[in-house]
Amino acid sequence: HENLAIRDLNVVSYLGVPISLPAGTNVGALCAIDHQPRDWTQNDKLLLNNLAASISDLIALRIALRVALYESEQSKLTAQRLGGIIESSSQGAFTFDPDNYTFIDVNEIARKNLGYTLKELKKLTPANLKLDQSIDALLYTFDAADDPL
Repeated sequence: HENLAIRDLNVVSYLGVPISLPAGTNVGALCAIDHQPRDWTQNDKLLLNNLAASISDLIALRIALRVALYESEQSKLTAQRLGGIIESSSQGAFTFDPDNYTFIDVNEIARKNLGYTLKELKKLTPANLKLDQSIDALLYTFDAADDPL
C-alpha cells in the first residue's frame, strides 16, 4: 500500500526506529527523512536509536510517576480510613511510624489518658513520654487494649 506521507513530503530516504513502552510494546517510531537519496551511516542509526531510547525512557518515567502518584493517593486514603477506625475505637488506640516509632495516629481516649495533644504526640515516641503519670496511662491503655471486647 502507498504511504501518502512519503508522497506528500517528497520523502526519498527514510530511517525509523521504534519507540517502546517499558513492557516492550511499540507505540510509535522516531523517523528521519531526506528529500535526497542517501545511505544512512552507522552513526546516523546509532544517534536515532539513542534518541528513540531517550524518548522511551521519558515515557517510562512518566508512567512510573503516574503510578507513584496513584499509589501515594491510595496510601493517603488508606491512612485516612485507618485513622477513622482508630479514632472510633472504644479503647485507647494508636499507630507508630515503623522507622522511628513516633506516634502517627492516637485516638481521643489515648490522648486523654496520656495527657498530650495529637500534635505533641506526633513528635514523640513512647520512650519520650513523661514518666510521671503518662507511663501509667500508657500501660493502662495497653492493658485495656488486651481486654476482650
